[in-house]
Amino acid sequence: EQIVNYDTELISSVSNPPTGPEGVIEENYILPSFSLKHNFTENSILRFAGSKTYTLPQFIEVAPFLYEDVNFSRFGNPLLQSSDNYNADLKYEWYPSSGEIIAITGFFKYIDFPINTIEVNSAGNDISFVNTPEATAFGVELEIKKDLYNLEIGDEGYNKLTGGLNVSYLNTNQTLEDVETDNLTVRYTNNEDQLSGASDLLINADITFNVKRSSYDFLSSLVFSYFSDRILTIGVAGRENIVETGIPTLDLVNKIKLNNKFGISLNARNILNPDFKLTQDTTAGETVDLSVYKKGIGISAGFTYEF
Repeated sequence: EQIVNYDTELISSVSNPPTGPEGVIEENYILPSFSLKHNFTENSILRFAGSKTYTLPQFIEVAPFLYEDVNFSRFGNPLLQSSDNYNADLKYEWYPSSGEIIAITGFFKYIDFPINTIEVNSAGNDISFVNTPEATAFGVELEIKKDLYNLEIGDEGYNKLTGGLNVSYLNTNQTLEDVETDNLTVRYTNNEDQLSGASDLLINADITFNVKRSSYDFLSSLVFSYFSDRILTIGVAGRENIVETGIPTLDLVNKIKLNNKFGISLNARNILNPDFKLTQDTTAGETVDLSVYKKGIGISAGFTYEF
């Protein structure tokens, strides 16, 4: 049971009489799940799983307060409904040695009443949230964690170099129709589209060097991540989608611990310092930059002592 009441200068669910609807979600869920596993060998496993889950809207998505941003203003939709998700995945895992894994997963998801972000018909570039009738998502994920170098130094410790990679391809599609469960009238530009906030390609990779001794422990990691273009808001009233362009990020994390007491860290974040960009296609087929900015490179150092 989720109830949202509000009282603003423009709209209120607690005034007498109310000038806005009370946001109520009251559901009883039966959420079955199953999991099957077959061991080809002790290091080689095939898994098949299925489940039903649900997604409740977040507070910012249902509370009708105005959240001011640099380029947009957002307000919640109190009549937003939860989503029912039907999930299935098939995964093969191979463990070459302790701490190593190579796995590939195929997955499928059907979503009833998915939650999406739209640009409201207004002069203020307002953004809100609505349900659409249905959506599907399917894809494949590759996960690799491997020791590239491992040198045991007797009882003193080890020198280890490890690498990790996680790559996911995701294909989403949804029906774009105005639903009757909220007070927003939405005229979608297209009849179908991808889910808002979903990227086709996700990449996460790291390479880590770890030196462990009885008197100290040193860890250095180079971490890379990337997401491809994703929809910020679904296009309405003849306007196309507002798209957040893909962003690569690279971080360097260094930690050293001395005598189990002293800790020193030196980190560099967002080393590539890419452009964070929002774009929108015009009716003439051109792509216009709505917003372009950089977050900058962050460098930090820290010192800790454990009593």
